[in-house]
Amino acid sequence: HAIEFSHYRTSTGFFMLHITNSHSNKLIILTLVVMICVILALVLDYYAPGANVYTHLFYIPVILAGVWFNKKAYFVSAMIGVAHIWIEYSKAHELLLDPVIRVMALFATTFVVVVLANRNSQLQKVLSEQLERIQKANESLEAEIAEHDKALELLSESQQRFKSIVHALPDIIFVTDQDGVFIDYEASASIWRQSNRDSLIGKNLYELFHKDVADLCMGKIKDALRTNKLQTFEYQEAQEDTENYFEVRLIKFQGNQVFTIVRDVTETRKMQLTNEYLSYHDQLTGVYNRRYFEEALIQFDSEEYLPIAIAMADVNGLKLTNDAFGHQTGDKLLRLVTDILNSNCPAHGFISRIGGDEFVIICPNTSQVEMSDMSMSIYRSISNEREIHPILSLSIGWEMKTTAEQTMTDIFNKAEEQMYRKKLTESQSSRNQTVQAIMKTLNEKNAREKIHSERVSAISRLIGEAMNLDYGTVKEIETAGLLHDIGKIAVDEDILNKDRLLTEEEFNKIKKHPESSYQILKSINAYAGLAEDVLSHHERWDGNGYPRRLKGEEISLIARIICVADAYEAMTADRAYRKAMAKEDALLELKKCVGTQFDEEIVRIFEEKVFRFL
Repeated sequence: HAIEFSHYRTSTGFFMLHITNSHSNKLIILTLVVMICVILALVLDYYAPGANVYTHLFYIPVILAGVWFNKKAYFVSAMIGVAHIWIEYSKAHELLLDPVIRVMALFATTFVVVVLANRNSQLQKVLSEQLERIQKANESLEAEIAEHDKALELLSESQQRFKSIVHALPDIIFVTDQDGVFIDYEASASIWRQSNRDSLIGKNLYELFHKDVADLCMGKIKDALRTNKLQTFEYQEAQEDTENYFEVRLIKFQGNQVFTIVRDVTETRKMQLTNEYLSYHDQLTGVYNRRYFEEALIQFDSEEYLPIAIAMADVNGLKLTNDAFGHQTGDKLLRLVTDILNSNCPAHGFISRIGGDEFVIICPNTSQVEMSDMSMSIYRSISNEREIHPILSLSIGWEMKTTAEQTMTDIFNKAEEQMYRKKLTESQSSRNQTVQAIMKTLNEKNAREKIHSERVSAISRLIGEAMNLDYGTVKEIETAGLLHDIGKIAVDEDILNKDRLLTEEEFNKIKKHPESSYQILKSINAYAGLAEDVLSHHERWDGNGYPRRLKGEEISLIARIICVADAYEAMTADRAYRKAMAKEDALLELKKCVGTQFDEEIVRIFEEKVFRFL
């Protein structure tokens, strides 16, 4: 602590007097003192002549002069001495010895005062210098203490911040020596099985970790001490029936100590594993994807895998299935195909889905006999499943690589060519089966649809015959009439069976069925020619129909015929929300809409040549 000193003046051995530091003030005071002393001396001499008491007063100004003006006090003393001798001489009319002795005593006193004043001045100067040094030292000490206090405060804040960070972070932090013994430890209580600091200090790694992990950690400790560089590794540990992942970072701390941070990276690692899995696997089926397949073509293009086989499989009619039954049904079909391929693929082979409906099987170290057996086994499984899933169909082609000169790309291309050759004969049969399955499903969804389609087909055929169309055209009309509502397979069953009038939203969904019918039929060679007619069977003669608002003869003849037959059958059949109209009323309604909804010529022929047979 600093000791504060105030400035002061002292006369060693005599007295302390401090009036002012001003030279002019001192001179005035000295003059006043001299005058007062002279006056007092005259008064004393008057009342006590011969006592010489007044001479003692002269010491006062001499002492003041010596203290304040140093050697100038001799001048004052000389003046007073001369004055005293003169006064005594005047009275005695002779030079007496006593005044001279008193003046000499006064001069001696002046000498002592001057010497003491000089000594006092020197002492004051030394003291002032010492005080100045003490003050500077004190100020320096105070500054150092302030800096020290600030440093302590910053250190305390830093320690508190470090502890807060440690407890906020999902990390285990500890310091070990070169032998793996714990020296210090910090961790949140909730992130590790050992949360008590005191229970860890003094233990070694082998008491806390599995031997394999402890061995690895000890090796990294030695590396960190030897290289003075950051060391990292990861390890796995089963905790509560789950596999956890930890990342460990080690760096030399001080001397032979190592600072270590352990972080639980389970979520990050699992996410990485998930991303790696998704990057190489098809999300829908779970088999490998095209990215993995392309890398595998390079990886397995080596003599050690010979002979190696590539099989290409294509799901027939997948787009038709999606259009007819919806993508959920198509997805189920793909998963079913995946299950069949997995159950028949050799253990050393793998499957990749490389396109929407395309799968590839790569079988290293596989013979032709094994591949032939696998192909036949897959076809048998497909055949067995078709009893439950009639739309299921698959075309397979495969090729072998037996020499190093052959490239995997060439083998894949040949397998693909074989697959496409089989697909040419198998896919149409599959699509015909799909159409039959669609019609069966539609009829099961709504029993009236079967009756409606058959009656529309029959009426359309009668109109075609009444118009003297050729046999082939009549058969097309009959088939188109039977399939004209096949697209309703994509309409919700509740809408088809609703016993009340449809809402606008529901009717808009119904209006999309011609487009669905078109998509289904155009994918099948046998029915592709009818797709356009089915698409247009709800167009109107005046151009206000749907979906394309065709007008007049822009609408195909078969579509115009089906339009009349469809309307008549709809009016004369019971519906869930109304009773059937009388045949005559239905005919009258057709005639009312001639030129707006219907072709006048077709309605006339229907009235004259077909109506009486219905």
